[in-house]
Order: sequence, then C-alpha cells, then structure tokens
Amino acid sequence: MAINSATLAAVAWMRQQIRSLTDAEVGRLTAAWVEAWDELAPEFSAALTDLLSTAEGTRVPASMVARSRRVQDALTHAEAVLVELSRHTDSILVDDLARVILEAAEGHVQVLQSQLPTGDIRAVDFTRTDPQAMAAIVDRSTQQITSRTLPIPAEQAQVMRQSIIRGIFLGEHPDAVARLILRRTEWGFNGGLTRAARIARTEMLDAHREAARRNALANRDILTGWVWQATLDTDTCISCLANHGREYPVEEFGPIDHPNGRCARVDKVKSMSDLLGLDLDEPDDAIPDAQAWFDALPRADQLAIMGSPKRLDLYLNGDVAWQDLTVRKTNPDWRDSMIPTPVPQLT
Repeated sequence: MAINSATLAAVAWMRQQIRSLTDAEVGRLTAAWVEAWDELAPEFSAALTDLLSTAEGTRVPASMVARSRRVQDALTHAEAVLVELSRHTDSILVDDLARVILEAAEGHVQVLQSQLPTGDIRAVDFTRTDPQAMAAIVDRSTQQITSRTLPIPAEQAQVMRQSIIRGIFLGEHPDAVARLILRRTEWGFNGGLTRAARIARTEMLDAHREAARRNALANRDILTGWVWQATLDTDTCISCLANHGREYPVEEFGPIDHPNGRCARVDKVKSMSDLLGLDLDEPDDAIPDAQAWFDALPRADQLAIMGSPKRLDLYLNGDVAWQDLTVRKTNPDWRDSMIPTPVPQLT
C-alpha cells in the first residue's frame, strides 16, 4: 500500500502529541530549575561578596576560594538541590510514559488504517500490543532516565566549582566581578537543566518509538517495513534529511536520530494484492524527496542545514553523495544515533 496524505496527517498528529507532551515536561523542569536557582542565588552572592571583600591584591587565588567556608557551603547546598532536581526529573517523566506509549499504540493503528481503501479497513485485523509489553517499555525507559540523570548533580556541581575557582581578577569593581562570577555559576547550574531536558525529550521519544515498534511487530503479517520521515525545514540537520525516505525492516527500532530529534517512523502496509488478493493499481508513496527539497533551497539555508561550508561544497561539487552525509555513532552508555558525517571522513 502507498503512504498517502492521510498517512502523513496521522503521523503529523502523533508528532504533535508527543511534542506537546515533551514541551510540557521541559516546561515543568525549567520551572523547577528556576525556582531552585532563585533559592541558591542569594547564598552564592553573599559567599562571593564575602570572599572578594577579604581578598588582597588584584587576584583571588584558587586556594583562597577552596578555603572559603561560605563558598564551599553554597556549593554543597547546590549539589543537594541538584540531587533533588534529578529525582524530580525522574518522577515527572515516569508519570507521563504510560500516556506516551498509549498514544503511540493508537496512532499506529491510524497510520495503518489510512493506507487501506475505504470499505476495506474491516477486512484487516489489527492487533494491539499486550499490557506486559507496554510495562516493559516503561521499565526500560525508567531505568534509562535514572541512569542518565544520576551523574548530573556531582558533575554540574563540579562545573559550578570550576566557574568560581577559575582565576578571579578583581580590577576596580569587585561588585561587578561578583556579578560576573554569579552568572557563570548560574550557567553551570543550568547546564543540568539542559542535560535533563535532552534526556527527557529523547527518552520520551524513544518510548514512543519502541511502543510503535511493538505494535508493528504485533501486526507484522500486514507490514512490509517502515520508512524514516524527517521534518523538511531548516532546523533539521543533514543527517536526518539524508535518512529521510529510507526503508527499514519491521523489527528494527528507529528512527535513531540524534538526541532531541524530531524524526518519525511511518509503518508501511503491504499491497492489497498481498493482503486480500485484490488486483488494484496503487499509487507511489506521498513522502516528499528530501534531496530535491534541499537542492532547491538558497545557499544560506543549505549552509545552515549542513553546518559546515566544507561539507556543503563537497556535496555541491559532487565529491560526496547524498547518502554519505549521515553516519552511525555508537554510544554503548546510552543509544546509537545517526549524525552528520564529520567533514574529515568525507575528504
């Protein structure tokens, strides 16, 4: 069967649902981080003011920062707060995982139904994934979320410590120096939010994809496989565009785009001839050609997508093929992903 406009609309609906969920999660995480920093900021400000007021000369040595009890107490408090924020991240995400999985299951059926001619839907029996399989997805995602957020407190606290210890030159305005250091420290603290948000989006997307894969496996007798679909806009990286339209076996997990990726899995139904023995002319898939779309863009947009003038020139000059612009990156600690092929590998 052909992937048609109704199929793409069903996929777009699923993508919008998961985007709304992940945006809401990130919004809650951001609010929690902002509230936590508002609590910590006066403590760090007082500690830095105290430290700078006792300094002699124009530079505060690292040893003096390390001996400051108020600075060390503020850092210890910050790490404790980050621990609580990491736990909060886990609880926020786990609460919505079941909803993500159920929506994936419902959306999957809509995608399959959209590819069947009107009146023939009932002739095909759709099987839904059993609850035990869905529970396994929740368990797996929960473990991943916990393992990924666990290092955040200690690592971000170390970043904050380095932000303060890194050479402090007083100059003529200690108050201005204190404000600068406080901003650097806040950036270090909010690095934990950036990481937590990336984990949140990626794990929820992966749970959605795994649920779709399980549903596809339950219906593999009516499927030929699935197609990688990227979003054709200038915010999409060249790796995702190069994978757009590629077909994969039913059992393969994906799309394995980069963390925070927006790509979707579009399961493809077998032809009516294979399903019901009907001799019908079937149209081509309605998935647009990503390469043709890219080739028609202005150079500035092409450069934004490619991320490198050299990579763009290699492609435009015919030195590399479209399919060469993506490569699999192995990460045994989390997940493999497809990324833009580094320029040195293309030359």
